[in-house]
Amino acid sequence: MKVWQKILLGVTVVVTVAGLVTGLGVARGLDTERSCRQLDIIVSDSAERQIVTKGELVRLMKTNDCYPVGKRLKHISTDRIEDLVTGHPMVRTAECYPTSEDHIVVVLHQRVPLLKVVTEAGTYYIDTDREPMPVRESVTEEVLRVGGHVGERMAREELADFAEWLQDNRYWNRRIRAVRVVDQKHIYLVQQQGEPVILIGEMQGYERRLRKLRTFMEKGWPGLPDKPQYKELDIRFKDQVIGR
Repeated sequence: MKVWQKILLGVTVVVTVAGLVTGLGVARGLDTERSCRQLDIIVSDSAERQIVTKGELVRLMKTNDCYPVGKRLKHISTDRIEDLVTGHPMVRTAECYPTSEDHIVVVLHQRVPLLKVVTEAGTYYIDTDREPMPVRESVTEEVLRVGGHVGERMAREELADFAEWLQDNRYWNRRIRAVRVVDQKHIYLVQQQGEPVILIGEMQGYERRLRKLRTFMEKGWPGLPDKPQYKELDIRFKDQVIGR
């Protein structure tokens, strides 16, 4: 690490610690006999998604007798408010604290959907923490759709791995729209409309097989004298692409 980087790091640590000490001082110096004048709800990732509204959180607090405005600070449990908000099915994390202006602040992060599972038993999301997440109209993000015979374990493990890999792969992310599971050894990748489905077989080793399929599609396919319109590309077998 360079000298100027060490100096900058040292300054950052000092400023952070100083800010923490100041914050603790404010919290300890609060007059708990005073009443809460305002509730500030900050949805930190609202620019990316708006799954949770401030209005529903206010209603949740009022229903559970946790709404702080008008109550004396000594009668307000920030831990209880924090637990209540964190328990909301669309909230990932929450922090609640008082300020010197007699406000109660709630800062929260929303859950982030990773893939959508659609089965005969029901529909749900798997979020980026690999936990089931309920469906609601406010979830509008385009995520990988998975259907067929999909158990929760498979959705949280192999298919969540694939969904994360797909997000980081620009080539296939533009093409693959859904996954259809017949059984563990017959898994199909559904491309955008007009393109053949890809029979990948099982999920193990999908990176290598899709890499070779991309090479074929970019270099081998254009050289064919007649370019057939296949409905299915089977890449289950080593070094083979079978068109049907």
